[in-house]
Amino acid sequence: MPKAVNPSQSSNKSLFVYKYKNKRVLATRETRHDASVAVVSQAMVKLTYLSASFQAAVRACRTLFSDIPASAAISFQTKDLDICEGEMTEISESSWEDVVRDLKSVTVMIEENPLPPLSSMNRPLSPPEDPPDARTIRIKLVYNSRFFQVKVPMTYRLANLLPVFASRTGMCEDDWRLFYDGSMISYNQTPADLGMEDNAEIDCLKVLIGGKPVIYLFSPNPLEASIQLSLVPQWSFSAVYPVVPVKPKAERSNEEISWRVQVRPTGELTELTTGLEVAYLFWEAHTNTSKPPTPPPSPVADSSSPGAAASDVEAFIPNEATLRDDDSVVISVDKITPYLDKTLSALGLHTEARTSFITYWLPAMLKHKNIAFRFLAQASYERAAPLEVHPPPDVTTRVFMLFQGVEDEELVHWPRAIAKAGDDVSWWKDIVGVNADRAADASLFRVLEWGGMEVLRSRHVDPSPSTKGSLFIYKYKNKRVLASREIDYCAAVRACRALFAVPATATVSFHTKDLDICGGEMMEIAQNSWAEVIGQLESVMVVVKNQRKPPSVAPSLVQPVARPDGTNDPLGLRINVESSAHSDLPFIVGLNAPMSKVLRVFAEETGLCEEDYQLYHRGIRLSPDDTPPSAGIEDKDTIDCRRVLRGGKCVIHLWSPVPVEAAVKLSLVPQWGLSAVYPAVHITQRTSHSPEAACWRVKLHSDGSLTELTRCIEVAYLSWDAHSNLSVTPALFPAPESSEAAAAGVEIFYPNDPILNDTNSVVMPVDKIASYLRKSLSALGLHIGARASFIKYWLPSLSKHENVALRFLPQASYEDVAPLEVLPPPEVVTRVFMIFQGVEDEELGLWPLSIARAVEGVKWWRDVVGVDAERATDQSLFRVLEWGGMEVLRSSS
Repeated sequence: MPKAVNPSQSSNKSLFVYKYKNKRVLATRETRHDASVAVVSQAMVKLTYLSASFQAAVRACRTLFSDIPASAAISFQTKDLDICEGEMTEISESSWEDVVRDLKSVTVMIEENPLPPLSSMNRPLSPPEDPPDARTIRIKLVYNSRFFQVKVPMTYRLANLLPVFASRTGMCEDDWRLFYDGSMISYNQTPADLGMEDNAEIDCLKVLIGGKPVIYLFSPNPLEASIQLSLVPQWSFSAVYPVVPVKPKAERSNEEISWRVQVRPTGELTELTTGLEVAYLFWEAHTNTSKPPTPPPSPVADSSSPGAAASDVEAFIPNEATLRDDDSVVISVDKITPYLDKTLSALGLHTEARTSFITYWLPAMLKHKNIAFRFLAQASYERAAPLEVHPPPDVTTRVFMLFQGVEDEELVHWPRAIAKAGDDVSWWKDIVGVNADRAADASLFRVLEWGGMEVLRSRHVDPSPSTKGSLFIYKYKNKRVLASREIDYCAAVRACRALFAVPATATVSFHTKDLDICGGEMMEIAQNSWAEVIGQLESVMVVVKNQRKPPSVAPSLVQPVARPDGTNDPLGLRINVESSAHSDLPFIVGLNAPMSKVLRVFAEETGLCEEDYQLYHRGIRLSPDDTPPSAGIEDKDTIDCRRVLRGGKCVIHLWSPVPVEAAVKLSLVPQWGLSAVYPAVHITQRTSHSPEAACWRVKLHSDGSLTELTRCIEVAYLSWDAHSNLSVTPALFPAPESSEAAAAGVEIFYPNDPILNDTNSVVMPVDKIASYLRKSLSALGLHIGARASFIKYWLPSLSKHENVALRFLPQASYEDVAPLEVLPPPEVVTRVFMIFQGVEDEELGLWPLSIARAVEGVKWWRDVVGVDAERATDQSLFRVLEWGGMEVLRSSS
């Protein structure tokens, strides 16, 4: 018979014992993160409500055991789990909440004056300080269950900690936000503003971006409509166009915007508040990671499925977006564009919408080998971003995509998603809940929205998880640490670097003898087999090799080779990163160390992406095979590290009053390299006699749409994207003096060394940029759709700055670097290319002419660019229009 339990007593499962030295302390276990601490003394037994949070457990131990020094680090060990095999094993912070409910006690361990994780990496350990008389405090930056500490003045602008965080962790600065006490830290806030005390904790939380949702409205008759878009608290608006006020809303949503528009039968809109003519409405949002990932309030039933209950609809939580093997498709990136085109067509998107969707997301997708993606059910998306239109439309279609990259070695976890990619795409209509026939019926008042979001951190779970559970043991030297099982090899390496304070200059590998295939011998686990075997193991041995120098010594690539003076001494160099928190890093480099290796180690040290940077010495770009002697680098020299510049989304429209077939050839000078083209066509590689080039054959239709004849894809325009090639120095520009532009005295434009200065640009606050661009682009001959697409594409990048300097290139200068040939020849060609960069408030004194020029109107840009706006808009002519741009990521002024 079961033993009776006194209802006034807690069950044994709610009690917990902390063991420290000769003390045993009984505590009450609570799974709530906000549980209060109430201490009751009774001899050697203390009762407390304890959060299941690791940090709460640490704080509780400091209260329970007052003799623990404040400077000591606290850890917990156990041997009471089956996975521990009777050996005392440390419990990592990431696994605490998974195991604490299964334990009755833990042993409390302390370590005096520990080295913080990653402290051995020779990079800035703390941000620059104010004058020495300013009071300073220590702040702990907490991320992904890890942390490191910095020391800052009370007057220090906390936003400057983001570059420090990025350099220490290898994370991308733009993907993270800082939070204190549950609220996001604003741009100018300081520790004093927030009332911080010594040892304060700042949470670094990742941001997911809902990218570029676009809203079209179509009506057979002119009408006036109001559009109201709300967001759940997990999302906040980061950009809207046309620009309207963002209103907070307390109960159901975090924020809300409203537009009033005049809808014309042509599909064009006039936003009545601003008076702007646009082709569509646009919004972008970022996730609020501080908001708990609970389902949005007031769920709605799936309107696309009559009678469906709210519980039948997936709760889409923007800051916890997921893709799984059972709800996604996985496809190699080279097959992604045809699949998307067919799917979007099945979902009711017209040609321009499909083209804009694919060209917007293609550069992000091309960074991956394979793509996992899915489209949300409209009812799920509606819960996260409620849309109200008055008068009510006859049909509303909302298409929102989630996607993430998948490495080749991870494909084993996506068998159903891979198989599903071979099915007919029409099944997505039932998933999303669209009526494609009504969505295309021009006699109805219709609303169409498309958008998407890249899931920057995988929340994927192995569809056939190991029965061993999610816990795992890493063994290093005489230490055993219990942690979460990492499916991703690189994530396991990062976890071990943090757990065991492994220097960045050392390599980490994993070894086992517990698989049958090992025959009892210790074997290294290769990266490409990690995902396959990790589910069969309970532990691995961690091996650290090639630790080049003690933690306090600069990273080195020392390979003794005789110097010209007969010695074998390596060189001491400093690498300076322009406009970065990583400036002036010391390196020790052997005489035969190639610059490719220097750049690779530099990227490992700083956490920057190796592909985004190239090295320069005294203004000359260093080739990958250069060594210090071949490049004339001497002891104590400085190498500059410059970021690669990209030309973003250049678009080519073609119009003809009658149907015609045309050949379009785009060539690029060596300072640029094509990184994406759409529709995808063969790229002719550069040779000593010919440039890199892309060629399309298209059929022009009288409605402005195109059919690309090689792939038989209908598109609204052609698109290309390029990156700057710093392996070609500006001085090696191919015969500029012989070009037509040079002969005419026109500026020579170097794509890998663009110039904005006070004599050729305009400068204005970012809140005035959208209006200025609309007027300038209109003056340059861009139609409503092109203007809207241009502004919508660049607005998120522009909005990151306080002020913006911009200019439009002369067509002749642009033609020299990106020659465009169209046969038969068009009657008018208009090519508009913008360069811009951010300008801080304190730099405005360097731009007096540009600031004055910004208020002089916009028509003078016609003369600068060299366009005939009247002929560019003459529908009786065969016309070509191209627009594009590039952000200058380092100041060249």
